[in-house]
Amino acid sequence: MRKPDAEAVLVEIKHLSRERRRAVSRRAWRQMGRTQWVLAGPLVVVVVFFVVALTVYPPLYVLFGTSVPGLVNDAGDKGPVSTGEKVKALGIWIPWMLVLGYAVWASVRRRLLRPYLAIDKVGVWPVFGGRIRDGLAWPQIAAIHVVAEGDATSVPATEATRPFVELFPTNAIKTSGPATPLDAMVVNAQAPAPKLHGKRYVIELAGPPSGLDGAIERFAPGKRLVRE
Repeated sequence: MRKPDAEAVLVEIKHLSRERRRAVSRRAWRQMGRTQWVLAGPLVVVVVFFVVALTVYPPLYVLFGTSVPGLVNDAGDKGPVSTGEKVKALGIWIPWMLVLGYAVWASVRRRLLRPYLAIDKVGVWPVFGGRIRDGLAWPQIAAIHVVAEGDATSVPATEATRPFVELFPTNAIKTSGPATPLDAMVVNAQAPAPKLHGKRYVIELAGPPSGLDGAIERFAPGKRLVRE
């Protein structure tokens, strides 16, 4: 995943609704085959076991020694625990907690950061957590329509609230393949112009679409859809 280019025009977008995120998650789960489920199940169990064990057992070993069920000293006995053994346990636990803490912090930070839309010379990219997560290059885009407050659109008000950006791909949107963030933004409505598909990506903006029309004309002349 890369960051947007320095010359990209950025505009804040709304967070995906819980319902749309769940729909994409359900699609991803449905696309997993029997073999993937068979392989993923035991792997998840092993990962959870090691995460819990590395988080819980070292401090318990330091505090209570071998009195904790399942724990033994270096000699393999339920005997006393030396200071060196306690230091060794802390030497494992402290770096692990730093790694785990950073992973949790990074995940929370990505969720709290405001997502935005980046338009540059390469294409149009939704950005989540400061990184491009999905998007389309200009050759993959048949037209792009910036819908401000009061502008005409065939997208029902129940599907999206102005302002937003309509992204019409050159190829029809498919429901197969790996689920992506753009899949949570699909809206099916009447096509606004000939040769455009009715199913398009609708990206809701968090504020006025300042500079987007100019960016489209600069980076991809002729791609901007203008409705009378």
